[in-house]
Amino acid sequence: MIEQDKEIEKVKIRVPKWFKNKNQINSRILLSFLELYEEDGSVMIENVEHRCGVKTFKTNFQQMHNFGKRNHAKVFEIEENNVYLWEPVKEFILNEYRSSKL
Repeated sequence: MIEQDKEIEKVKIRVPKWFKNKNQINSRILLSFLELYEEDGSVMIENVEHRCGVKTFKTNFQQMHNFGKRNHAKVFEIEENNVYLWEPVKEFILNEYRSSKL
């Protein structure tokens, strides 16, 4: 299995749990991003950091946009100072998010 496929599977396992446990740091970061995304469609890193109010934001966010054995799960892409959902899991995350709000 290639690295991208492993990462997609990791996202599919972890993200639903994040939406169930909204106090978890990864949950707070992802939910903050999604709230900003719904408001504007364009999201800057510092706005996510400010909204979620997590002291360890930089460390945790790093683990949410990098590939790696010990990362939290790659859900973000960064381009300059803008944050996007990683394209291979974008629809999955948005569907899970919508379902969690029902």
